[in-house]
Amino acid sequence: MLLPDGRLGLIDYGQVKHIDLATRKSYARLIIALDEEHQEEVLRIVQQELGCRSKYNNPNVQYRIAAFWSDRDTRDITGGRNIAEFMDWAEAEDPVVSLAQEVWGLYTMQITPYHVNSPGIHGQLGI
Repeated sequence: MLLPDGRLGLIDYGQVKHIDLATRKSYARLIIALDEEHQEEVLRIVQQELGCRSKYNNPNVQYRIAAFWSDRDTRDITGGRNIAEFMDWAEAEDPVVSLAQEVWGLYTMQITPYHVNSPGIHGQLGI
């Protein structure tokens, strides 16, 4: 967060994990594809580069899960559901069957500052 005197303050949530270079590059490509709303590229990265699998491989659900965990929780992604309702919906529609530990770590590091209605650094910086 941005402190009143202009310094950057960091909150340690205790989520420290080594992420290998290949996974970091794939995740960076995922963030860019999400920003560009390039659904086919998001799905390719999630499935081929990050190794995420679901029971039915439903592209709509997989895209929305990737966007939710890594980009936004807007109505077009969540359908207006809160986090618990969205996760229940996604699990019912297309259960995740395989998710690399590194990817899970990246996803869970996003939830603490972003999805609990905390302004976090985004709000502090007016982003």
